[in-house]
Amino acid sequence: MRSRLLVYIVALTCLLVAGCGSPEERSAAYLTKAQSLYDAEDYTAARIEAMNAAQIQPRNADVRYLLAEIEEKNQDFRKAIGHLQVAVDADETHLPSRIKLGNYYVLAKAADEADAQATAAESIAPDDPDVLLLRARVYYLRDDIDNDIDNELAMAEIEKVLAKHPDMIDATMFKAGIYIARSEPDAALDLVDDRLLVASGDNRKKLQQFRVIMLRAVNRNDEVEADLTAMLEEYPDDQVIAVTLAQLYASQGRIDESEKILRRIVDSDPTNAERRVEFVRFLANQRGLEAAEAALKEFIAETPDEMKLQLALGRLHESSENFDEAYSAYEAIEQANPTSEIGLEARNRMVAIKIRQGETDEARQMIADILQTEPNNAEALLVKAAFSFTDRDYGAAVTDLRTVLRSEPDSERARLLLARSHTGSGDAQLAQDAYRRLIEMNPNHPSASSELADLLARRGNLEEAEEVLRAKLEVTPDDRRAASNLVEALLLQGNTDDAEIEARTLMERDDPTGLAEYQLGRVLQAKNSNREAIAAYQLALTKNPEATQALQGLVAALIEDGEIGEAIGYLEKHGADYPEQIAPKLLLGAVLALDGNRAAAEEQFEAVIALQPNANRAYASLAALYPDNAMARIGIYERGVAANPTDETLGLLLASEYERAQEMDKAIEIYQVLMKVNESNDLVANNLAALLLDFRDDAASFNTALEVAKRFEDSKQPAMLDTLGWAYYRTGDYLNAIRYLGDATAGASNVALLHYHLGMAYMRSNNTVLARTELERAVELAKSDFPGIDEARATLEEIGRTAQAN
Repeated sequence: MRSRLLVYIVALTCLLVAGCGSPEERSAAYLTKAQSLYDAEDYTAARIEAMNAAQIQPRNADVRYLLAEIEEKNQDFRKAIGHLQVAVDADETHLPSRIKLGNYYVLAKAADEADAQATAAESIAPDDPDVLLLRARVYYLRDDIDNDIDNELAMAEIEKVLAKHPDMIDATMFKAGIYIARSEPDAALDLVDDRLLVASGDNRKKLQQFRVIMLRAVNRNDEVEADLTAMLEEYPDDQVIAVTLAQLYASQGRIDESEKILRRIVDSDPTNAERRVEFVRFLANQRGLEAAEAALKEFIAETPDEMKLQLALGRLHESSENFDEAYSAYEAIEQANPTSEIGLEARNRMVAIKIRQGETDEARQMIADILQTEPNNAEALLVKAAFSFTDRDYGAAVTDLRTVLRSEPDSERARLLLARSHTGSGDAQLAQDAYRRLIEMNPNHPSASSELADLLARRGNLEEAEEVLRAKLEVTPDDRRAASNLVEALLLQGNTDDAEIEARTLMERDDPTGLAEYQLGRVLQAKNSNREAIAAYQLALTKNPEATQALQGLVAALIEDGEIGEAIGYLEKHGADYPEQIAPKLLLGAVLALDGNRAAAEEQFEAVIALQPNANRAYASLAALYPDNAMARIGIYERGVAANPTDETLGLLLASEYERAQEMDKAIEIYQVLMKVNESNDLVANNLAALLLDFRDDAASFNTALEVAKRFEDSKQPAMLDTLGWAYYRTGDYLNAIRYLGDATAGASNVALLHYHLGMAYMRSNNTVLARTELERAVELAKSDFPGIDEARATLEEIGRTAQAN
C-alpha cells in the first residue's frame, strides 16, 4: 500500500511540474506545440509556447528560428533578426537561420553581413537552392552598391539556380526583378508568364501577385487592373486581391467601383467588425464624415453588441471634433463592458477628451479608476506619468513609465517622456540613455535628437551634441530644427566658420520660415560682420515678420554698430506695419530706455499693457525704469497682479519687492495666493516656508512651513534642503534638522546662513563642539548680515562662557 501511495505521489508531483522529463524534453514539447499553433496561424499563442521553450533552452536554434518566424508574422523584424542572431551564434550550422538572416541583411543593404551569412551557408550546404539564391542576392546587392546595372554575377548565379531548379518560384521572381532593374519589363513579364503556364496552387498565385507588383512598378495600370480582375475571378474569396483592386480604383478616382468591391467584402461576413471599420475609414476619406457615420450607425444597428463598432463611432466623432458625441459613444461602451480590453480603451479615450476640455481633475480621477481595474494599463499609466511630469513629480513619472516599457518596450511616447522626466529630475545620464534608445528605435524621431543635443550642450558636451545633430541630418537632411540646432552647437564651440557653412546650407534648402537667415545673422554677428548680419536679419523678417528673435538680433547688431537711432527707426516702422505685434513695442521701449528717453519708453510699455493686460514682461520692463524707486516698482507690480491675479511671474516679482521693503506679511500673503494657483511651484513653496520660519514666531506658522517644505525631502537643491531642515528645527525635531541641514551645507559649503542653521541645530542637540564649529564658520563667511547673525554671535559667546565655567 505504501509503495502504491508513493508512486501516486510521484506521479502527481510530475503532473504539477508539467512533466518530469529532462529540460530538453520539456523544451521540445513546448516547441512542438508552438509549431502546431504557428501552422494554425495562432501566432500569439505560438509565441507564448515558443518563449516557454526558450526559457528552458535559451540557445536552442530551432526555438529561436521559430520565434523569428513568429515575429516576422507580427512584422517586428528587429526582434526577428535578434532571434536569428542568437540562433546562428548558438549553432553555426543552423542553415535555415543563416539563410533567413542573410536575406534580412540583403534587405537592409548590409552587404558585408549578408556576404558573411551566405559564405557560412555555403560551407554547410553549397548546393542548396536557397543558399544559391542568397548568394545571387548578395552579388546583386554588391552590384547595386557599385552602381553596376548589368548585375552580371547575380544574373549568372541565378541562371545556375534555375538550370537546376526551374520550378523555384523565388528564383524566377528574383531574375525578373533584375530585368525590371535593367529597365527590361517585357523580358521580366515573359519570364513570369512562361512559369505561369506550368505553375499551380500557391506557386501560381504567388507569381500572379508578383506580376501585378511588376506592372505597378512600371506604371502599366491598365494591365494591373486586368490582372487583378482576372485574379479576383479565379480567387473570389481572397480579400487581399479585392482590397488591392479597390485601392487601385480609388487611386484613379473611381470611387463608386471601389466602394462596390469593399461593400461586397463587408457583406460577405457581417460578423467581421474589423472589415466594417476599414470600410468606414474608406468612406470617411472618400465620401466624407457624414457618409462614414451613416454607414457605421447602420452596422451598429445590425450588430448592437459589437463594441468595436461603438469604439469606431467614438473615434469618428473625435476626428470631426464632436467631442460630446464621442464621449457619449465611449460612455456607452464603459457602461456595457467597463473592465474588458475595449472598455478600458474607451475609458482612456474619455480621459483624453476630459484633458482636451481642460477638466484635468476629473481626468486624474478617471485614470485612478482605470488603474484600480487594471494596474498595468499602459495608456492610463502614460497619462498618469504625464500628469506627474506636469506636477514635477519626476520620480513617480519614471516609475510608471518603466512599468509601461516593460510591456511595451517600443513605445516611443513612453521613451520620450522617460527621457524628459530624467532630465527634469537632474539625472542627465539616464536621460541621455533614454534619448539614445529612442533614436536607435526611430532615427527619424521629430524631437529626440534635438532634445538630446540640447541636453548635451547644456552640460558642456558640445562635440557630442554636434555629433548627434549631424547623425540626425544624415537621416533627415531637410530637418530645419536639427540644422538650426547644429548651427547653435557650432557657435557655442566658437566654430563660426563651420557654423556659417551650415547656416548657408540651411538657406539652400529654401526655408520659408526665415530660420536660416536668422541663424546666418547670428553667425555673422559672432564674426563681427554686423552689416552683413543686419542684412541677414532683415531678410529673415521679410520672410517672417513675426520672427521676434531675428528682430532682437537686428536691433542688437545695430546698437553694437552705434546705430541706436537706426534701431529706433526700424522698430517704429515695424511697429507701424504690424501694429498687432507686442514684441516690437517691448523692444522699442527697451531701446528708448537705453537711449535715456524714459518717458517715451514708458509710453511704449503702457501701450503694450493697454493692448495686452496680461503681458507680464511689460510690467517688468516698466518697473525696471525705476531702479531707485521701490514704491514705484511696487505700485507697478500691484497693478499687474490686480489685472492678473494668477500670474506667477508677476506674483513672484511683487513678493520679492515686498521682501526687499521688509513688508513680510504682504510677501507671505502673495506666496499663499500663488500656492493656491500652482501647488507644484517649488520656488514659491520654498519662499513661503522660509518667510514663515524667519518672520513668524507661532507654532502654527512653523507647522505650516514644515508641511509645505516636506516636498523637498528628495531634493538636491541646498536652499530647499535648508528650508526643510530649518522647518524641522523650528518644530523641535532636531535630529531631522541636522540630517537635512547637513545635506544642505555639504552642497553649498560657502553659504553663511546654512552653517548658522546647522550650528543652531547642533546646539539644541547639546553638541556644543559641532555647534561652535558651524557657527564660527557662519560668522567667518558672513560678508553682510543675514537673518540670525546676532543669534549666531550670541550663541558663540554662550558656548565660550560655558566652556570657561567648566
